[in-house]
Amino acid sequence: MNKDPIEKNNGESASENVVLDYVSALDEESEKKRTDDSKRKMLEMFYDFVETLAFAACFVLVFFGFIARPAKVVGSSMESTLTEGDTVIVSKLFYEPEYGDIVVFQNRDSHRSDPLIKRVIATEGQWVNIVFHNDRTMTVYVADSLEELDTAEPLDESGYVLFKQDAHITSDLKFPIEVPEGTVFAMGDNRNHSLDSRSTGIGFIPEEHIVGRLIVRFLPLNKFGAVPMVKK
Repeated sequence: MNKDPIEKNNGESASENVVLDYVSALDEESEKKRTDDSKRKMLEMFYDFVETLAFAACFVLVFFGFIARPAKVVGSSMESTLTEGDTVIVSKLFYEPEYGDIVVFQNRDSHRSDPLIKRVIATEGQWVNIVFHNDRTMTVYVADSLEELDTAEPLDESGYVLFKQDAHITSDLKFPIEVPEGTVFAMGDNRNHSLDSRSTGIGFIPEEHIVGRLIVRFLPLNKFGAVPMVKK
């Protein structure tokens, strides 16, 4: 006997409902899985970002704590090589002072609390003689002994020294003079506007007071790059 059409329709409707419920459950499960995957990916991205940030912070701390550090140029004593406000990166890693190096140092015997920046002219054991001309220009001689100083050629400082005519050169040291052990003799490139080793207010710079040798000029960005060094 054939089933009543109403019963048949009810059976088909029930079957369709079961299928729809199953499909809906699959959709919900799929949506839940997509949501979970999305959350997991976001967490992974967040952890990766935190890890990268932590690594970068550690690198900066190690780099600026043990390898290099920034220093800001104060004053005009290094013009025109460096100008006031420039930010430079210096390092003392495996450093031994040499002629021509630009160094940043702490002058612990002076009233100045900010680091100073000058150019190394002579190192320990060398002799320095400075001949002053008309209080505005000067010629520098450096040799490894007093005897050699008598026949030494003057330093060629034409590539970096600036002599301004609005100030007189001052010095309260008597030349020739020997650079003591463990120190350097340094001067600013702007010779008429520099308080440096020519004055007892600065004098010879102990190597342990040197923060580091200039590696690169960091700021301003339009001047970013290496600062040319000079050698004998």
